[in-house]
Amino acid sequence: TSPRGTRITIGYQQTEESPIDIIASANRAFALESINDESKQVMNAFNNDTAGSGTAGAVKAVGGGIKDGRWVRGDTGGALTTGAGANQGDNLTLGSLKYVGLLTAKGVIQDEGLDDTNLITYTSGKAIRDLTMDADLDTYIGYSKPAIITEATVERIAGTNLVRSSAVSNGQIATQKRSCMFVPNVAFGLVSGRDLTMEAQRRNELQAIHLTGTQKVAGVVKNVEATCRISHL
Repeated sequence: TSPRGTRITIGYQQTEESPIDIIASANRAFALESINDESKQVMNAFNNDTAGSGTAGAVKAVGGGIKDGRWVRGDTGGALTTGAGANQGDNLTLGSLKYVGLLTAKGVIQDEGLDDTNLITYTSGKAIRDLTMDADLDTYIGYSKPAIITEATVERIAGTNLVRSSAVSNGQIATQKRSCMFVPNVAFGLVSGRDLTMEAQRRNELQAIHLTGTQKVAGVVKNVEATCRISHL
């Protein structure tokens, strides 16, 4: 784990004249950002494809190793690999995320015999909008919530909960994204060196308060079998 955090400076005059409690608001903001940071740490670990040794006496790869067999195209469901060839990674021109891509990714996890009743997919806002306009959803919409039509939102589809996340990584082509479908509480873990710690220091000579929030966490892939990467535009 390594320490991460930030410091903000609040002037005495701000605390005296503001109609809200600035210190309390800042503390809440730090707490929310710490959760977002944990998501980023997990996704950064997942996108580390360094191969593991596979031996009992060696350290397991933080990112779960290479993702061959656990990496699909979001537009067609076709397999992607880290090796050379026509299907090499996401160094390709991929299309938008579609229903078939989610179904294929779900199948990858299902084939491991894992519980697929509460799958989560971290993806981008654009991908969710693309799914809303996917022609393959015509039949699905007929049996689903009217919100898909009236509000243009999709919260759960193909048996997975879609979560709009800022932690989604870019592919080898900058315009493309690497979404991640996983089984919660099984796929990933967090190593904590220090929980979120808030500290305040008064600087009378500056007539200011230094407010600092830090934490030490690192994300790890516990079971790569409970994950599937989905690359798409």
